[in-house]
Amino acid sequence: MIIIAAAVSNDLVGWIAFALILGLMGHENTHGFGLGTTIAMTLGFTGLMLTLGGWLFHWVLPWVKAHTSWPGGILGFAMVLALFGAACTEAIGIHAIFGAIIIGVAIGDSAHLRSQTRAVMG
Repeated sequence: MIIIAAAVSNDLVGWIAFALILGLMGHENTHGFGLGTTIAMTLGFTGLMLTLGGWLFHWVLPWVKAHTSWPGGILGFAMVLALFGAACTEAIGIHAIFGAIIIGVAIGDSAHLRSQTRAVMG
């Protein structure tokens, strides 16, 4: 578990650095935000999704499991959330894959996901 946590932390820092480098390279994609604003919005999005977003996903997952078929309902829910995260980070001015990764980390921490669901999603 420690090794996986270290790998996730390493990847998270790497993706943040990668997104910032890509943001610096293409000024036309930043929607007029300065570097400081882009960094603040990126850190805000990351913090919000990993705290409040993770709690919200954990709260909504039982309802999704009860009202949809397995595994399609959970996978569809996760895909919609990943696309939402990608759209948010693209609007901030960083790479869309970063938002999808952060959403995946946030939803993957929920105890409501069974081991077989984790195997299908991974």
